[in-house]
Amino acid sequence: MTNIANGKLTVDGNHPLAGQTIQFVITVGEVRDATDEELKSGVTQSFSTGSDGTVH
Repeated sequence: MTNIANGKLTVDGNHPLAGQTIQFVITVGEVRDATDEELKSGVTQSFSTGSDGTVH
């Protein structure tokens, strides 16, 4: 809730981090081949890594 005036309530539904850059530090615990079901449904993951180690 951001404002109450003249009998009207204004609600801001945006997350507090909306529009901000967020960095996550992760550890990959396991890498596996796709299952037959994943291959049939077209589920794929393709990432690139920047020179600074960021994943895109």
